[in-house]
Amino acid sequence: MMKQPIQLEDRDLIVRISYFKGLSCLRAGDNADAIESFRKAVESDSDFIEAWVELAICYSNIGDIENAILCNENVVLLDPEDKEAWNFLGNSYMIIKEYEKAIKCFKQVFKLDPTFNEVLNSLADAYIKLENHQKAIEYNEMALEKNKKNKKALNNLASIYGRLGDHKKSIAYSEKVINMDPLNERAYFNLGIANMNTGNEKIALDFFKKVIKIEPSNKTALKIVKSLEEKIPKEHIQELPNHEDQARIKKIYEKISRDKLEQVVEKKVEGMVEDKVEEKVEKVLTKEDQEKNITRLYKMGNMFLNSRDYQKAIDFFKQIIVSSPEYKDVWNRMAIAYERLGDYQSMVECSERLLSIKANK
Repeated sequence: MMKQPIQLEDRDLIVRISYFKGLSCLRAGDNADAIESFRKAVESDSDFIEAWVELAICYSNIGDIENAILCNENVVLLDPEDKEAWNFLGNSYMIIKEYEKAIKCFKQVFKLDPTFNEVLNSLADAYIKLENHQKAIEYNEMALEKNKKNKKALNNLASIYGRLGDHKKSIAYSEKVINMDPLNERAYFNLGIANMNTGNEKIALDFFKKVIKIEPSNKTALKIVKSLEEKIPKEHIQELPNHEDQARIKKIYEKISRDKLEQVVEKKVEGMVEDKVEEKVEKVLTKEDQEKNITRLYKMGNMFLNSRDYQKAIDFFKQIIVSSPEYKDVWNRMAIAYERLGDYQSMVECSERLLSIKANK
C-alpha cells in the first residue's frame, strides 16, 4: 500500500525502533518476529497507521487472514480514504470467500478512485463467484470500456457466456485475446470448452493440447485431453502446428537476455561512476582538518539528505561520527537516510545508538 515516509524526527524513538525492527524482519522473511515488533509499535501508538499496514501484510503472509482483516479494518478506520487498504480488505475477504463483503470494499475503492481500473476486474471476479452473471458481465464490460485490451475481462466474458450457453460470443471473446496474446493459456482453454460443448471435439482437443504446451501442469486440461483421446479415433487426431509458438518463445527469451545484459552493463557503469565520485570526496575530506570541517560536513550531509541522495548524506555524516561519536542529531539524520534507502537494520542500529546517548545523558 502507498504510504508517506515517516517523519522520524517526530516519531517516538522506542516506537520507531520497534517499527523498523519489524520492517527488517519482514524483509528477511521472518514474519513471526516482524509481527512481534509491529505489535509492540501499535500497542505503544494505536494510531500508528504504517505499523497496522505492515502487521496486516505479515498476517497475510502466514495465512492468518482473519487477523490481517482486523489490522486493515484499523487502517481504514484511521484513514477511510486509503484505497489500497480497502483493496487489501476486499482481496482478503475474497480469500475467505466472503464475497459480499469483498464487493463492498471494492466498490469503496472505485468510489475513492474511479480511475483504479483493476478494481473493476476484482468486482467482476466477486460477482462470478456469486454466480451473478449479469453483474459480472456489467463490470467486465466497464473494464473493457476503460481498456479495450483488458485480457482478463475478455477471458472472463468468454467464460461467462460459455456458462450461459452462448458459445458464439465465448469464442469471439477468446479469439480477441489470442490475437493479442497467442500464448494465452486461459483463452485456449475457453476455446476448448466452447468447441467441446458445440460438438467440435477434434478442434476442442487441439485447443486443450495448446493449453498443455503452454502450461504442462494444467491438470484439468490433461484430464480432458485423455478423455477426448479415448473417445476420438486416433486417425482423426491431428496436432496443431506449433512453429509460430516456438518462434514467439524464442523472441521472448532473446528479449529477456538483451534486457538482462543492458541492466548488468548499466549497473556496472553506474557503479564505476559512483566509485570515482566517492574516491574524489574521500581525497578532499582527508586533506582538511576534520575538527574544523564538522560544520561543513554537517551542511553537506543535510544538503544531500534534502536532495534525496541518501547514500552521500550517510557518507558525510559518518565522517562526523568518527570524531564526534556522541553527536545525537547526526545519528538521528543517519537513521532518516537509512530509512529512506530501505536499510531498516542500519536505521534501527542508528536509532538504538541515539537512544543510548540520550539515556547516558
